[in-house]
Amino acid sequence: MCPIILTSGRVAFSFTCILLFINSYDIREKSLKRAKLNVKRAKLDDFVSIQYGDILNDDLKLENVDAVVLDMATPWNAIEKVLNYLKFSGTL
Repeated sequence: MCPIILTSGRVAFSFTCILLFINSYDIREKSLKRAKLNVKRAKLDDFVSIQYGDILNDDLKLENVDAVVLDMATPWNAIEKVLNYLKFSGTL
């Protein structure tokens, strides 16, 4: 089973490419469009889900996430929320 990764903000694309399945959320439409284009160009559509979402305020309905990467201005504000998505052995 592929690891499940949650990202917030525009995580470096090269980092995304080495992981196995990504659920990526951003609140900036410009970043979402750019990320979707990059994923399509790299033919990674089956491995990356890019969606509009506010990691601080939305219920992302995720569980058993293997790792969370917070590439955002105030990552400390999201820690309490994303800990609920991580599985017991997950990494923040």
